[in-house]
Amino acid sequence: MRSMVCLTGDVHHMRLQNDDQKYLDNTEVETAIEYARIAARAGIKITLFVTGKAVHEEPRKVKRLAEMENVELGGHTYWAFRPKWLYNGLFSRVLGISNGPAFFQNYEIRKTIRIFNRLLGVNIVSWRDHAYRQDKNTYHLLAQNGIRFVSDEVRPDALTPSTKGGLVLVPLNVVPDHDHIYHGDITPETTRNWTLNRDKFPPTLYSVEEWLEIVKRQVKYIVGEGGVATILAHPACMKIADGFKVFEGLCRFLSTCDPVFVKDLVAK
Repeated sequence: MRSMVCLTGDVHHMRLQNDDQKYLDNTEVETAIEYARIAARAGIKITLFVTGKAVHEEPRKVKRLAEMENVELGGHTYWAFRPKWLYNGLFSRVLGISNGPAFFQNYEIRKTIRIFNRLLGVNIVSWRDHAYRQDKNTYHLLAQNGIRFVSDEVRPDALTPSTKGGLVLVPLNVVPDHDHIYHGDITPETTRNWTLNRDKFPPTLYSVEEWLEIVKRQVKYIVGEGGVATILAHPACMKIADGFKVFEGLCRFLSTCDPVFVKDLVAK
């Protein structure tokens, strides 16, 4: 039985100015290159979901990622739902459609796909919405534009990919890093009244070392059940937490499995 694992990460443009970026000594794309090199040394394939704006800002550096044999690039929206007044205000609160009207969301998806093709020569087939954010139009529009694999849902109960509307759905079934590890602004002191819970895992925070041990147990269980263990470990989070030390340990552990790209998965 193949012990299949899928290691993924999300990469954002620096104009997004999220909380993690102020703790980096380089850009998220440059951090992703470090991350990919560590994975390559362990023989690990990775899928990185990159915003279209990051490709626009740093095309030569993203192209270096695209040229690495152990890297698959996927889309991660174009602007990562900025500006907030548009996405959170007009679209979500007024119109009740988180990603915007269908025509606008279609425009953003197409814009993302085109910039990967035009600046990198890459035809992306995999996708993850920023912050797992989707609405009633998202899957239909992605399929309509040639996307075939979507990894948007965080579901510890889903052991294998499934299909929906012509898409292969690749669930994140291992506890993700960002909302579950201490790093940067996320500390024991700042999270005493922690309420953020964007996934179906308990809203518990761990040290990065504790997180790794939990990931190992969950991966062993999933592959033991004949499933595909899909992990989200952001390059930025892994660097901020401890300078990639735990990530190196994660890659050593995963090297005993069968790492695959998102685009290589088949629904059961």
